[in-house]
Amino acid sequence: MKIRSCVILLMILTLYACKEADDRNTSIFKSYLQKEFKAEIPDSLHYYILIPKMLCKGCSVNTLSELEQLITSENEHRFTFISTNERFSQEFKKVKFYEYDVHGKLDELDLDIANVTIVKTQAGKVIFIKPIYIDEKRSLSEIITF
Repeated sequence: MKIRSCVILLMILTLYACKEADDRNTSIFKSYLQKEFKAEIPDSLHYYILIPKMLCKGCSVNTLSELEQLITSENEHRFTFISTNERFSQEFKKVKFYEYDVHGKLDELDLDIANVTIVKTQAGKVIFIKPIYIDEKRSLSEIITF
């Protein structure tokens, strides 16, 4: 009986901790968008592609090439690219929804941002934050779903 109670308590604490982390991520990211771009997290499904100043060049090139193949004229409104990396700012002039973070605040956020990072949002909340590393096992089409 003690073990069962401990397991139930552990499950409750885990669920609470996950919700708290999600709320924290939403609060930080929402504040960043408001301060830097006067933007809000939309209610509809949306993906932010974050490109920090410091990143793995090989990881980013592969990831961005794969992203190019996923983005179409029908779904491009669901993506916003944000970067503090000047090299990428030149390449993404052609992207319809692109923001250049001139103050470099993206690199200072207390979030799990490394290399190219995908932030999935919906209903005004962050659903997940997923940095893409060179050894990523899943393809982007498994991570980005509509």
